[in-house]
Amino acid sequence: MVMIILLTWVNYLGVKKSGIVNNVVTSAKILGIAFLIIAGLFYTPTAAVVHEGSVTIASPNGGFFFNAVFAAMLSAFWAYDGWSNTSFVTGEIKNPKRNVPIAIISGVSIAMFLYVVVNYVYMHVLPLDQLAALGENNIGAVAVAERMIGKAGHIVIAILIVISVFSTMNALILTHSRIYYRMAQERYFFSGATRVHPVYRTPYISLLYNMIWSCILVVSGTFDILTDMVIFAGFLFYGLLAVALIKMKRKGLIKTNVIGYPVIPIVIILFSFALVINTIIVQPKQSAIGLLLVLTGVPFYYYFRKHKPGPQSPERGRAHPAN
Repeated sequence: MVMIILLTWVNYLGVKKSGIVNNVVTSAKILGIAFLIIAGLFYTPTAAVVHEGSVTIASPNGGFFFNAVFAAMLSAFWAYDGWSNTSFVTGEIKNPKRNVPIAIISGVSIAMFLYVVVNYVYMHVLPLDQLAALGENNIGAVAVAERMIGKAGHIVIAILIVISVFSTMNALILTHSRIYYRMAQERYFFSGATRVHPVYRTPYISLLYNMIWSCILVVSGTFDILTDMVIFAGFLFYGLLAVALIKMKRKGLIKTNVIGYPVIPIVIILFSFALVINTIIVQPKQSAIGLLLVLTGVPFYYYFRKHKPGPQSPERGRAHPAN
């Protein structure tokens, strides 16, 4: 909660200051992962490997394998899910038509490369059966680091995790506050969230809303449920977004060329539908919680829609990319 409040204050002071913080901590995170990768690639497993446990890996057949793959994806996608956040701050990005696609493609590519290589390193240092045998309270990266550099590995990974969380939190505070800001502009949220600070040119009321709600979620302590449900709800809306794209193209509302259209949107719809349905089947309780959490927004939507006034007055302004 202290980190959330601190980073909200940094974002309150301007987009550039938030960007500087994010660049510094992200660079530190990538350097830490790179260190882990390099150390792992040069690590030579000893002949006598102490087996910490064993696990039975199911043979890949039938519906069980299908369910297992999608259940694993639900957790794994948490590592890749930041790509969509870039679109939330397009109004504060210089030349967004050029820079947003570059940011998304390069960001996802770097994340894919790092995560694939670091997982290869994990399995190089520790056999797959030992990684699979780690309990829920154990972290694979910690076990790998301890195998390579001893007890100091635990400290190294702990520091890397804190840096990673700090980096992600800063990016989410920057981007998610803009969702409230834009919703308020469209009259689907409290009007105060449209206010822009006269000096720092940031949506400071929206940032405060985001800070309060985030602290409430932290107090709930349901981190595993929340992260899984972010992916579950996220892909539900990614599928709906692809449907909206197809409808808008057919109506002529989008006149520019869309790469891979209509094949890629259809693939996204089918995959998102499969992931959501499989999650409901495999994790019915968590799925119900996630759906209920999403549906709590419906009454607010209709409330704001019913009381939606005319066009917004221009004096509210917008957050400025120069700050």
